Amino acid sequence: MKNVRLFIAMDFSSQIIVEVTNFQNQLRRELSNIPIRWVAPETMHLTLQFLGDVPQNQIPAIQEAISTSAAGFSVIPVHIGSIGSFPSYKNPQVLWLGISSNQTLKKIATQLQAALQPLGFKPEKEFMPHLTLGRLNRMASREQQNLVSAVLARWQSVDIGEDRMREVILYQSDLTQRGPIYTALFRFPLKNVLN
Repeated sequence: MKNVRLFIAMDFSSQIIVEVTNFQNQLRRELSNIPIRWVAPETMHLTLQFLGDVPQNQIPAIQEAISTSAAGFSVIPVHIGSIGSFPSYKNPQVLWLGISSNQTLKKIATQLQAALQPLGFKPEKEFMPHLTLGRLNRMASREQQNLVSAVLARWQSVDIGEDRMREVILYQSDLTQRGPIYTALFRFPLKNVLN
């Protein structure tokens, strides 16, 4: 049985991706001498849960878990308007845009994790909704990390705008030399009413 690399996510609208890409290009110019792998616009998403390498025969049960946990939800409004890095500002490795605290988003992620637990997937520590912009090379010097931290601090008040999350998607991720390729295996549309 072949394993496939899977994650569950939501997509941003094309308008928001354009705004995010414009902002990412600005950061790119400011950090042009820093070894950062920037995320391609077509792969930007909001991860609800990373599943890792999964046997293909488990896909129907995962689809069922998505359908069950997302069934009661309507389209979710979100606001993209902060910047940060994992694991911390002082040690920036993953650069991201934050999605302002949204209880509905947290609730759907929690229900999804609960539905996936019987299938052997461990819940993530704490759901932190974000959009990844880029990853700093592990070989980056302390000086380069400090420069990244300073640039992020300058952009604290960034405001990308509002969006609506319309569906929960099961993606397969294939890693290639040119970056990951994501293929949607299953889409569960949220109800088209405002909460």
